Amino acid sequence: MLDRPARSVPNLLKKQFTVDEPDRVWATDITHIRTLEGWLYVAVVLDLGSRRIVGWSMQPTLHRDLAIQALLSAQWNRRPTSHVIIHSDQDPNTVVPNGADSAGTMDSSEV
Repeated sequence: MLDRPARSVPNLLKKQFTVDEPDRVWATDITHIRTLEGWLYVAVVLDLGSRRIVGWSMQPTLHRDLAIQALLSAQWNRRPTSHVIIHSDQDPNTVVPNGADSAGTMDSSEV
């Protein structure tokens, strides 16, 4: 199980999940899937502007690196040129990267 996030950040979206432009807001989530070999943990990053999965990571164990690798995958796939708001439900399985500022945004170079 992941440690709790080091800090919470304000909810900038306030349940407004309609975004007009890609690479402005990314939503994240982690789930698990039972396989014949055991559990598989999956972290995804959804671009709310394009409604596409832009980053993901799969690992056989639930560690902090799972979420970080999904964000790095999104960064690599999309290469945003400005700040991106990263939204999560901030449950105990969610990781807030150290590069996130108090507004809940992240510069594309900080992932």
